[in-house]
Amino acid sequence: MAIEGGFNEQCITFGQMNFINSSRHTWRTMTTWIRAYLISRYLGIGTKEVLFSRLYNEFSSYGGMTQLIFGEQFSETFTWLLTENTIALRELVDAQLDGNLAGMERNLLRLYNNAAERARLLAEYNPFWDETTWRELFNAYLDATIQMANSFATGDYSRDVEAYDELINLTEQIADYYTTGIFQFLTFDPLCTECLECEELNPEQRAEMPIMLRCLTRGQVDAIHEIRMYVYELVGWTRAYLISRYAGAGNADILLERLDRAVSEFGDMLAYVFGQEAAEEVVQLLYTHIDLMTSLISAQIEGDTEAANEATRLLYDNAAETTSLLAQLNPFWDEAGLRNAVNTYIQDTIEESTTFLIGEYDRNINIFAQLLRRADSTGNSLALGMYRYIAAQDNS
Repeated sequence: MAIEGGFNEQCITFGQMNFINSSRHTWRTMTTWIRAYLISRYLGIGTKEVLFSRLYNEFSSYGGMTQLIFGEQFSETFTWLLTENTIALRELVDAQLDGNLAGMERNLLRLYNNAAERARLLAEYNPFWDETTWRELFNAYLDATIQMANSFATGDYSRDVEAYDELINLTEQIADYYTTGIFQFLTFDPLCTECLECEELNPEQRAEMPIMLRCLTRGQVDAIHEIRMYVYELVGWTRAYLISRYAGAGNADILLERLDRAVSEFGDMLAYVFGQEAAEEVVQLLYTHIDLMTSLISAQIEGDTEAANEATRLLYDNAAETTSLLAQLNPFWDEAGLRNAVNTYIQDTIEESTTFLIGEYDRNINIFAQLLRRADSTGNSLALGMYRYIAAQDNS
């Protein structure tokens, strides 16, 4: 039975915000590599051994991070369970591709038993976690993963985007439940039952507080997270769109709608902070970016060099206009740094598209990994600038 408590929803510090959002990002990254691995197995895009190694290392690293909190014995057991889960997934795919029904049933049972054992272990070591809650979260995540695998196996992509969105939503639920439990575990004091209360400060006291110690609301933290993840979303859904165009896996129109939705959600978060009018101008530029990128991809597929070059020129012009506007909205965002990041993203995405076109899938995976790393760096820069802006506004 879990003990109640957690973050003060009206007073989340910079460190707590980073803890929450970093955990969300970690689970999202693991999910991204699960999808990439499944694509390598069912569609032959990328070397399956290389992608399995990436996936295995992601889960192993996540398990290793727990040693500082729960000790070596827990960390070793939890890491083993995570890597065993990865191996069971690989062997489930092997069985499905071989038409081995007995092997599929055996590995499905293995995966669900693994989820139950992880839930039991987590609840055993931390009284602020509930075993049933963990088991339900892990089972739902596994269900959505299997559904995604089945869409690739059968070629029925009618629910592919929906299933992946469900996985993304579950990554945030898992990460938030994890961070809340860790926070409770580390801050619990049996002699101080009201230690999590946030003292009300007057304006003078707030002005004297260092910016990194000021409080944010849960809504502000979620807005910063969405803004941080925008480039990551763009990288992930653009890749899915590229695969639909080059390999015929997925509905290109639905994936294009999903890319547009990522822009819309980013615009909602900008509007939450800067107002609707300011956000709309940025959003229109971002929609234009997607239109230009799809035009470039079409030109590459059709071998129209002139159209590809023109789309590329317009993409860089669009980037300059977008980053200039963002820097005007928020003085804590550096225009030159943002422009360099966006230009590099455009260059990497063009290269990613080109390697799909010529079938250099190993190089393609390396470019994708580089895009994810750079998306993380750009997202962190956007998040820090947004935090500083909100903290400064709250103090004005």
